[in-house]
Amino acid sequence: MPLEKLSKASIPRLMQTVGRHSDGAGLYLHVRKAKGEGYHASWEYQFSIAGRVRMVCVSSARTFNVDEARSRHRTMRQQVADGIDPIEARGGPWGRRRIVPAPVDPTYPWPLFSVAAEKYLETKTDHDFGPDQARDHRSRLKLALPVIGNLTVDKITTKHIVSILKPIWAGSTGNGKASKLRSLLDRVLQAAKSTNDEKLPQPTVAALSMLTSDLHKRSKKTKHHAAVPFNQVPTLYARLRGENASPRAARALKMIILTGVRMSEVLESDWAEFDYVNRTWTVPEDRKGRKTGVVHIVPLTDEMLAVLGEKGTGRAFNGGASKSSLHNLLEKLGVAETIHGFRTSVKDWGMEAGGYSEDLMERVLAHAKKGIAASYGTTTLLDKRREIMDRWSHYCIGK
Repeated sequence: MPLEKLSKASIPRLMQTVGRHSDGAGLYLHVRKAKGEGYHASWEYQFSIAGRVRMVCVSSARTFNVDEARSRHRTMRQQVADGIDPIEARGGPWGRRRIVPAPVDPTYPWPLFSVAAEKYLETKTDHDFGPDQARDHRSRLKLALPVIGNLTVDKITTKHIVSILKPIWAGSTGNGKASKLRSLLDRVLQAAKSTNDEKLPQPTVAALSMLTSDLHKRSKKTKHHAAVPFNQVPTLYARLRGENASPRAARALKMIILTGVRMSEVLESDWAEFDYVNRTWTVPEDRKGRKTGVVHIVPLTDEMLAVLGEKGTGRAFNGGASKSSLHNLLEKLGVAETIHGFRTSVKDWGMEAGGYSEDLMERVLAHAKKGIAASYGTTTLLDKRREIMDRWSHYCIGK
């Protein structure tokens, strides 16, 4: 089995990342959120002896560095290889302490969870899932065995399941990993239930309800796209005007900056949508990326028309302009912020420098808001938005 999987350079970062980080051969860096601020971190060794899965604290991660923890870990691994339980070998309270009680009655109708899990995996054939999936299942179960491995399945409660899922549900791996583990735990328990006529609780269902009402809400907070500060846009735009290596990508990016529309709306735009006489661009309601389900009319400014150039047929930005080419262009220009973030740049400029209300800038960006009319084609709104777009264009080109 692989050893020393964690690099020394990664340890400081991992000590602030909630979860269990494997160093190989059963050694884990276990990081938990402290009640106040900061994190608790410890080195732990998960091992199996005499048919039982156990977990022992090797040391505090703040008291002992990784080399010292690995040295202690090697000693404990040797004890297990010799048939010695490291916990029992310590004596004192550590020697008497067990994470979970082992059943004493061999006639007890319910199996240990560790036994039920192994039986569940053994009954699955290659048709049910391949070797890679079986390996993934065993890896996920390692997160649960220290808590419930030595419990009979009828003694497993919602509290146990939550204690297993909560660290990884709230950690950097997100909810997907915890959801897969919860589903696997549920299948193991259901498989054990099918061998017994007695009623078995469903703790994973209640645990899911608790987690989704608490942690899931926090993990689904809106993520804002990093935006170029609006006072830096003119400098960037000037560089785009002089961009010769990727002229088609630069043309599309300039249009995104000037109009404040979404990238997909520009890349999929058709020449038929542009009205040079009335100086408008009509973005259809079914365009990919549209979230309001209504037509969006963008007033065209002199600079926008200059970027568009002579009107053609088919796609307005066909050939040389794609999501990847635009991202590559931003990277080439040394811009770390996102393309979608230019919508925020427009809004921030309008509210801070332009003196326009947030409601009006939301309309400029075609954001749907409750209680606001869906149509943007009225004369007053179009004229006002044309004024804003004219001022923004002048700002971008340094006038």
